[in-house]
Amino acid sequence: MEGLNAVMKSAVEANLFKGIRLPNNGPEISHVMYADDVMFLGDWCVRDTINLARLLRCFHLSSGLRVNFGKSKVFGVGVTDHEVGSMAEIIHCGSTSLPVTFLGLPVGANMGLSRHWDQIIEKVKWFALKDLFPGLYALELHKGCLVSDRVLTISAELVDTVWNWSRSRLSAEIVSDIADLELMVVSYKFHTGKADTWRWIGDSSGKFSVQRLRGFMAEALYGIGWVSNDFWDRWLPIKVNCFIWRLMKYRIPVAVNLISRGMVSVSPECHTCVSVYE
Repeated sequence: MEGLNAVMKSAVEANLFKGIRLPNNGPEISHVMYADDVMFLGDWCVRDTINLARLLRCFHLSSGLRVNFGKSKVFGVGVTDHEVGSMAEIIHCGSTSLPVTFLGLPVGANMGLSRHWDQIIEKVKWFALKDLFPGLYALELHKGCLVSDRVLTISAELVDTVWNWSRSRLSAEIVSDIADLELMVVSYKFHTGKADTWRWIGDSSGKFSVQRLRGFMAEALYGIGWVSNDFWDRWLPIKVNCFIWRLMKYRIPVAVNLISRGMVSVSPECHTCVSVYE
């Protein structure tokens, strides 16, 4: 799949495929890849879709790896179902609409609803160190042991680890994984004799809430002092909330904003009073 990654980068550089440019001078993303799952992201353009189909065909001929179009889907944002169906016919695959599932997670769903987090939380519940360090788990002689059994607290400021590997000669990659694992566990305070529980570090109570997560997102976008409830009020009509959001993001098409984005070259002054900027 590294070959496909190189193909897409070359296609973007050669202007054969145009990805999605993130705001605030962010990078251009043409695809998201994990293992053998890929999601292509780009402008809604017939030329780019035809080029993508050709790129996938060339990749198959050169590598022998075929894309399973029977399981592939095309979806669009802000386009009709008929347009999505027509675009899917170019690649000879199916069509769908948002929200979609990628890597078992929802994409395009309203994450303000707690029910859309259920499957994400369920996946996190089963996450364990053995999934993060499969090589170390394979080397462990007693796979039913607890992590606390391998961490020894010598004093309040001194912590050591005692591993029980199946062999003594370790590769450089395994040694690097051990170092990463020790950085994770030696700073953790283990409570022996108590059942393990999940705690969310985003709140002092340790409990996860969608409201607090929205607060984190608002702080990241608008600053620490921003209050998310003042920005999106459920009692206001949706069009009013959208207008306030566009206003805060400087997306209202007034002269000053259009000039700053290089869309027009007119005077920013108000045409009525000619004393303030529009």
